[in-house]
Amino acid sequence: IDTAILGIAYPIIIDKISNIGDKYSSDYLSNVFNSEFPQNEIKLGSKKVSTFQFMLYFTILILLFLVIRLEPLFGWDNWIINNSADILVLLSTSCLTITFFIWLNKVLLFNGKATTILKHIINKYSNTDKDSEENSYCLKAINDFTYYTIEKQDEHLQETLLNFYHELFATIRKEHDKTQDLVYPVDLYTMIYRLNRDLSNKQNPKLLAIEHRAVSGIWLLGDDFEQIKISETTYSQLWLNIYNIYTNPRLIKLFWANSFQYFTYKLEEIDPTYNTDCQITNTKEREEREKERERFLEFHYALGGLLLYGKQYNTLKYILTYSQSMPASYPLLPQTMTEVFGWFQIFYDDLRSNPPMDVKYYFPELDNLGIRRQVNNWICKYVVILFIRQFSLNKSYTYQDFTSLPRFSDKIYELLQLKELLPTFEHCFLDITYNSELLEQLGYTELIKKESVYKFIEGLANTIDFKISDLKKNAPLSKDKIKIFNDKTNQIISNAFKEYGTIFINEEDKEIDKEIKTAISGSQILFEKSAFVDNDIPNLNYDSVFAGYLASEVIRRYIPNSFIIAKTRNYLLNPNNILKGIERSIDGTNIDEIIIIAINVDIPIDTLLKENFKACTCNLHSTSNLRNVLFVLKKRYLPYLSYREPNSEDIKKEQLQLINENINLYTSIIDLNLPENKHLKDEWKINDNENKVQVTIAFHAIIHWKKEREIIQFNISSQYKEQGVENEVDDIIALK
Repeated sequence: IDTAILGIAYPIIIDKISNIGDKYSSDYLSNVFNSEFPQNEIKLGSKKVSTFQFMLYFTILILLFLVIRLEPLFGWDNWIINNSADILVLLSTSCLTITFFIWLNKVLLFNGKATTILKHIINKYSNTDKDSEENSYCLKAINDFTYYTIEKQDEHLQETLLNFYHELFATIRKEHDKTQDLVYPVDLYTMIYRLNRDLSNKQNPKLLAIEHRAVSGIWLLGDDFEQIKISETTYSQLWLNIYNIYTNPRLIKLFWANSFQYFTYKLEEIDPTYNTDCQITNTKEREEREKERERFLEFHYALGGLLLYGKQYNTLKYILTYSQSMPASYPLLPQTMTEVFGWFQIFYDDLRSNPPMDVKYYFPELDNLGIRRQVNNWICKYVVILFIRQFSLNKSYTYQDFTSLPRFSDKIYELLQLKELLPTFEHCFLDITYNSELLEQLGYTELIKKESVYKFIEGLANTIDFKISDLKKNAPLSKDKIKIFNDKTNQIISNAFKEYGTIFINEEDKEIDKEIKTAISGSQILFEKSAFVDNDIPNLNYDSVFAGYLASEVIRRYIPNSFIIAKTRNYLLNPNNILKGIERSIDGTNIDEIIIIAINVDIPIDTLLKENFKACTCNLHSTSNLRNVLFVLKKRYLPYLSYREPNSEDIKKEQLQLINENINLYTSIIDLNLPENKHLKDEWKINDNENKVQVTIAFHAIIHWKKEREIIQFNISSQYKEQGVENEVDDIIALK
């Protein structure tokens, strides 16, 4: 028996094993067989052998005890010991024989009828650990049987495969965490992709059930009542399938029909629920569902663009007229012009899509950056066809109006975006009207000649212009933007005055020079109204540009300039003798009483002045032409700065509001389009079609100087500028 198994049966069966899977073109059926007992592997040291091979080696080893006759050890003498070799050979041969027949049955099974093998593998798949390698090989082998069934049109396996996949997908969906997007195992995605690829190239009269489930999306979308969000991975796989079958009208019709049912019954809008206070309690769920619906519709709009690009006009006509109800309804197509132009804008404005449309929905031969916008263009043309289709629809209910103007947004920037896309819409429209073959196939040849179709686009542009003009004129000023403007103005103006805080004394002297004063005042200007309106095009730096101008060109100009007006004498020196000139000017005066004000000095103070002068030096910045100027004076001669309030008439007329009482800073923003502000509008001589606001930043600061003062101005000469004749150091008269 051992010799027969080893010498005859084993080589023959090994040859049969090597051909397992060849009939079904399966690379994984042999892996499943290798996991079966006694073909499964066991470890012998560093090597692996099958269980049957181990039994064969073990039996051969036992035969050695029968060949070599040894005396019983330790003087044992009984029947069992004396016949132990025969008993071991009998037992090992019996085990080998039983294992051999089990092995033989498995070989016959895997070389037998396809239905028997498939049922065995399905049963094995159901009883193994889902994360094991053995389970993965079983699924791959079942998928190979599916490919074989399609290839050979073997209808005997169809029912078994359909039941298996139905239960498999249902189990996955049932056990999935409903809060997460569902991503199926990659082997299932691969199986469905290959089926779509193979089915698109042949007729399948015997396997219509498998064909329907593979191409319609039932397996991936589900035919149960589980509420599971479609993942982006699944959408990508669905597009791969569409990419393979879009030239096959029959398969696309199957897909569209299933999508129609899925969107109607599983992605229906969620009705609001209210609490006792009449507040909606399921807002989040409704918003999530709306996002799912928009994502699903986006996919099918892209499908329409692909059909148009591939000149599948007959299929296009089918999806434009497909309905499952009476009166007809078309949930996958727009019902109003608002939807038409909304979707056109989505595909027109590719910046809002992440990833871009041509990455999510790639078209054949449109896969390079040089023509990347072509994908968007074809989908936009499909939306234009849907626009034309609106004029062919008949009312079933009184509230329906398929050709009325879209509902316009109250946000000006959205209206401007809509107006911006109209030239592209018209261009796509003209391209469609020139395609006589398309119009004839769709039955739109006569429809496109209607004057109402052309007038609609023209009327839409005029209506948008009127709506924008009306919104700009009547839009209320934004309280939030006005507050931001006031806060920013207060910050900029206050900081500008604080910048010069060290050169002013705190108390006003009684003996001031009434003839020498420097006034620093605010101003007013016209702004575009859009700067202070919500939902309009934002204006860059609207909150800071005016205040920044006043801080730079008024405060930082006139405060330094006031020292020139107040000076009592001035000298022109060069960088080499300026230090000596300063020392001579303060000769005999305590340096602690002195302050040196340097305005826009190009030469570093460390180089220009000696160490003990640095402590009493104040560096100022000026936006005027003052440069390289030093003022030397005693601290008690520094000016006093007062902040005056506007008079009551100005406050009332200019509608001023106090925003900083420390410096008496007022602001106002007045809408000149309001009837009550017509007198201000007339003063500015503004046309009625202009939308302006009057912006006022009011402050009035006065710099006062003492009547009795000594302020010496030193100008530093430059070889690049004519400044007159330089003074000698001996010309300088010191401070009293």
